[in-house]
Amino acid sequence: MALQGDTAHLEGKWSPMRFGRFFGREKSSEKPFGGADPEFLSDFLVAQFFPEMRFKILEEEFADLAKTLDPRLQPLAQIWILTFLAWVMRRLAKLVYGDEFDRRLMMRVHGRLINAPAKLQGLDDLSKHIKFWFKKFDDVIAEPPKGVDGHPVPSEVFMAMGLLVLDPESPYYMKNYPETEGKSIEWDLAEVLERAKVRGLPFIQRAVEDGGRSQMIKDGMASQF
Repeated sequence: MALQGDTAHLEGKWSPMRFGRFFGREKSSEKPFGGADPEFLSDFLVAQFFPEMRFKILEEEFADLAKTLDPRLQPLAQIWILTFLAWVMRRLAKLVYGDEFDRRLMMRVHGRLINAPAKLQGLDDLSKHIKFWFKKFDDVIAEPPKGVDGHPVPSEVFMAMGLLVLDPESPYYMKNYPETEGKSIEWDLAEVLERAKVRGLPFIQRAVEDGGRSQMIKDGMASQF
């Protein structure tokens, strides 16, 4: 599957005004952040690591997304996808609502995770995990990737390289990794991240646009904590 562009393109596509128009609403100036609630979105982001949430992606869909990967990487694919999609949600919220909203959102995320419930899957310290990988992904966007032989390289490729060699659970941790069918495996993983983004982005957009304005959604989220 050919990659369809990197996450940096969200900045042009999802500016606050265009995001509002897409959903038939201009950003309000009557309340801070147009009435959106950074505490709600922080809780919503953390909840995506719960088995019953996960950006509404089913277990069999995760398996399908990961089936093109090296079998040794497939057990890691789900947490990598969840981390990447959580970063996409945070980045989109920042683009829509601004730096102060982002600061409050992330402060709440880490505060929540200090005493994270045991049902958060697979990680002893999700707060450190999120802080580490969000910073790595941010660094990729901060310095746009250079092309190869005049051809642009999607940001997801560089994010995949980081996951492969910097995750201690990866079989390629601090190692070189092989090529498959003439291309390095970071491209295989980047394509998985891209497909996951296509699958999860409509859900993410709706959550960011709502921003906790819907009391019914807030009441539903309260049951998660």
